[in-house]
Amino acid sequence: MALYLVAAQHRADSPFNLLEDHTQVWRDLTDFDDELRAAGALVFSRGLEEPDAAVAFRTHADGSVARQEGPYAPTTLAGMWIIDCPEQDAERWAQRCAAAHRCDVELRPFQPHVSDQLKELP
Repeated sequence: MALYLVAAQHRADSPFNLLEDHTQVWRDLTDFDDELRAAGALVFSRGLEEPDAAVAFRTHADGSVARQEGPYAPTTLAGMWIIDCPEQDAERWAQRCAAAHRCDVELRPFQPHVSDQLKELP
């Protein structure tokens, strides 16, 4: 099995953003979480606050780090699920998430843990 990020993206014209009442969306997302949990695939899920609640930390060539209010870049990321399952299941879960959330979803695999990557270096 592998770890995947299922990232919900809210464009201005997403069906989610065009709804006045999100009650059914919240019910569908609760059902989605319950299905993931029952399948043993859910590692973590949570919605995100609006992008203006973010703080970015930018690195400079001299090694210094500067704090910046707001997101690192314009973003539509609204929430995420981390799932642990085979690839074909991950694609099915991502499609199910997009339908439940009524927005675009990105599925992205995680890299191996950094300590595992170090073991492969010469």
